[in-house]
Formats: sequence, C-alpha cells, structure tokens
Amino acid sequence: MQQKSAYAKKRKRFFAVLLPIFITQISLTATGFFDTVMAGHLSEQDLAGVAVGSNLFLPFFGMFLGIISGLTPVLSNLYGAGKRDKIAPITRQGFYWALALAVFLIVFGVLTAPLVLDALALEPRVEEIARGYLAAIACGLPPIFLAGVLRNFIDAHGKTQLTMHITILTVPFNIFFNYVFMYGAFGVPAFGGVGAGIGSAVAFCGNLVLNILAAARLAPFREYHL
Repeated sequence: MQQKSAYAKKRKRFFAVLLPIFITQISLTATGFFDTVMAGHLSEQDLAGVAVGSNLFLPFFGMFLGIISGLTPVLSNLYGAGKRDKIAPITRQGFYWALALAVFLIVFGVLTAPLVLDALALEPRVEEIARGYLAAIACGLPPIFLAGVLRNFIDAHGKTQLTMHITILTVPFNIFFNYVFMYGAFGVPAFGGVGAGIGSAVAFCGNLVLNILAAARLAPFREYHL
C-alpha cells in the first residue's frame, strides 16, 4: 500500500510539471494556427501564402526551440544538487547559443526558402505573401529564442505554471497584433497576409519582455541577477 501511495504521489508531481509544459508548447505553435485562420478572412491568396510560409517556418522553429530546451535538465540537475552558483553562468551561455541559433536559422532561411518557394511553383501573389510572411516572422526569432532560455531557466526551478501563463498570454497578443497589421488599425497600414508575420514577431517580443520581468522581479529568479 505504501508503495502504491508513493507511486501515486510521484504521478501527481509528474503531471503537475508536465501539463503546464505541454500547454506551453501548444501555445508556442498556436501562432501558425491563428496566422492562417486570420489570413483566411482576407483572400485566397493571403490564406495560401500564410499557410505555405507557416508550414515552412514551424518545423524548423520547433526543432531549434527543442535544442534550447536541453537547458532544462542541465539547470534542474544543478538546482536539485544545490549547485546554484553554476546556474547563472550556464544560463548566460544559453543566451549566446540562442542568439547563434537564431542567426543561423535566419541565414539558412534566406539561402533556402527562395529555392523551396520556386520549386513549389506558386502563383506570383501567393509566393510574394509567403516570402513576406517568412521575412517578417524571422525578425521574431532572436527574441523568442532568448525567451526560450529564460523559460527553461524558470522551468528548471519547477515553476512550469508560471511559464505556461506567460506563454498563454502570448496568444491573445498574437491575435491582437495580427489584427492591427493584417487589417490595418490605430493608424497602421494594412499589410495583408504579411501582417500575420509582423504580428507574430511582435508577440514573440512581448513573450521575451514577460519572461524578463519574471526573471528580474520574482523570487527566486531575481537572486541570480541574470
């Protein structure tokens, strides 16, 4: 009975950590979903262009974020072992790696995306929108990768619900800025399907700001002085 009770407690703790991470990952990839859905209200060309751009972007986006997520087990191991003095230096190294990965992915996209789009033989207008969408959302790669480092830093302390709430907030940010840049609002011109990429990039910047505020102001993260 004691063994079953111990397993039940472990399962409860496991899912208490796992579910927020799962929801966080869903929220991160929701940008492509809302970009495509909102583009569908513009025109067939905008829908097709954003759909193509999003499907080219998301696999590499997820893969590179997965590389950054390798920080979580490293930092959590140090935290559990009481070696907290090593957490800040490794996290700072993570910032450098995140920026390097972002730059690499942008350069890779600049070199390969035109070749892929040409091979797809899209309509000229659809290809133009897809190119513009990819160029715009690529500007959000450095901030969202840096935010990924902070998210893993926070997760390593077992505060996965905090990062879940931060990432969930990114979704309405994305929808709002998509509306502003796609349809034109508050004096901003309408960019059509390309505006979905701009809106997502701005939302990624917002995600970074929220993670910075959490790491700088909340205990125990502020004690590391990242």
